Amino acid sequence: MERKKISKKTPFLPIKSEWGLICSQASIDQELNNISLFNIISQINLPKKTFSQENKNKTILFNHEIIVLFRRILNLDIDDKEFNIDVKLEIIDPKNKIIGEIYTPLNFEKGKRIMRFKFKMDSITITIPGDYVYRISIKQLNDKNFKISYEIPLEIKNV
Repeated sequence: MERKKISKKTPFLPIKSEWGLICSQASIDQELNNISLFNIISQINLPKKTFSQENKNKTILFNHEIIVLFRRILNLDIDDKEFNIDVKLEIIDPKNKIIGEIYTPLNFEKGKRIMRFKFKMDSITITIPGDYVYRISIKQLNDKNFKISYEIPLEIKNV
């Protein structure tokens, strides 16, 4: 049986996103590795006038937090080194257009198997009613490209 060769162009990411969600507020205790989530959000209802022609690409006040749980792929007895990654959060509208991006570093501490990460947001730009996506991508500091790690849906309805 022939062995598969691993391409040097495909970066090995030592972590993956296990889950992510949107909530109104979260409390993360990194020392004890505990998390408390308040008011998980999967849908927003907005009045029809919000989507009128003069309000196209409107930014609305919407305090919320994006919470993502990252987990090491390898067990700690194999690899427990500290490492850094870059995290990118993209907000994508129903037409698959990127309407916002946030970049931030994440330090995955030595000996930690799981890290929870929080993006605080005070608004969202809306274009049309439909399914929006918060896309989380990660890359190691010396890699060129981000790799999609997880997507969190958000339905925005007009009522």
